[in-house]
Amino acid sequence: MPDRKYGLVVFLLYHKQRKGEIESTFSEDEIIKSIKEVRKELKTEQKEQFNSVIKSLQKYYLWRDEEKKVYRFRPLANKLCGLFNEILVNTFSPTEIEKDFKYILNKLREETDFGRWFQFTFESYKDKVNIQVAALDSQMCDAINDFRSKLSTEESYDISELKLIIERLNEIGSKTVELNAAFSSSHEITQFLTGILEKEENSIHLEKIHSVIGFFKEIRGNLQIISKNIDRVKPKLNEYVRDINRKDFQRKYKAFLKYVLNESTSSKKQIELPRSLSSFSISNKENTKFIIVKENWEIGRKLERRNREITVPNIDQEANAQRKKQLDDELALKQRIKLYLKELDEKLKESEEVDFSNYFFEVLKKEKGNINASVKLSHAAMSKYHKDRKYGVSITDEKMSRKNSNVSIWKTIIYRKA
Repeated sequence: MPDRKYGLVVFLLYHKQRKGEIESTFSEDEIIKSIKEVRKELKTEQKEQFNSVIKSLQKYYLWRDEEKKVYRFRPLANKLCGLFNEILVNTFSPTEIEKDFKYILNKLREETDFGRWFQFTFESYKDKVNIQVAALDSQMCDAINDFRSKLSTEESYDISELKLIIERLNEIGSKTVELNAAFSSSHEITQFLTGILEKEENSIHLEKIHSVIGFFKEIRGNLQIISKNIDRVKPKLNEYVRDINRKDFQRKYKAFLKYVLNESTSSKKQIELPRSLSSFSISNKENTKFIIVKENWEIGRKLERRNREITVPNIDQEANAQRKKQLDDELALKQRIKLYLKELDEKLKESEEVDFSNYFFEVLKKEKGNINASVKLSHAAMSKYHKDRKYGVSITDEKMSRKNSNVSIWKTIIYRKA
């Protein structure tokens, strides 16, 4: 790893090259210029120190063409700087990650030698996953920093821009959910590895197996951190925007008064407003309503109220009865779904995992084919166990169905996390 005073020079040169400020080969003067930009404390020309830094950079990071007296990056510099750039600006694709997870899961099932799978499949994919999660975290931090920078000067921020930043955070939050869904296959990998641990011949791979399981657990933990940070920051930003909306009129009003007072002129005891202000007439467009009282009105006499005929609406008793029955049915369905969820909890307490697909059809049978009940149960169960830290949900593309039924559901497993 480069020393700080050398590494920053390499990163700055790499950044300049990507922006097109320097060519793929560059002179010694460009290196010295970058050293000065990084080392602000150097107030004078220190040729010996410049030469020392350039000489040190040539060991790992720069090639020197002696004939042309120019420099270019060594592979390590390109690799190191490219990695930083990839983590900070890379975008991610949950769909691609989901495909990759299925690929490494299939390779794990096919490979008879765990050591080969660990070295050639897992290790090559590990960095890619870390970079994706780091890129997501970087996007979140950039959005929050942009919000703060927009508020750095009170008069310059635009509310619409602030709202766009909050929308960006919402998008990042949805990406986090997508990424969590893409990692569903990691639970299957963990379960498969747990089975491998039980075989004595795999005891030599004990440390590596635990490192793989720990890696997936750490990735899921990092995603939870990102989600929590977004959930923590977003309400504060929303409140800030609402507060700005409340104060925005007052801010603009003060700015208008300040402009009018500074730009207005006085002559002949009259104030002349700035000519740049558009003129408009002030008048009451609405006709005021008056009660006219005649001159010979008797004192103490009260105005007579107008007689209004009260109409009683026709009540449809049959429609009311149907509506009442509908509400009673909905309430009864909610109560039954609560009981089904309670039964599902009991099943999870008895075993490590429950095949929700089978339970779905059990409820469908109890409800005599009422698909609405099973659908509502699925929605309630997925919402509950996906948010619960103790449990996880794994969904695959395999479709489950029953005889004499045109209803099918993806194979869904609810499991207790280790």
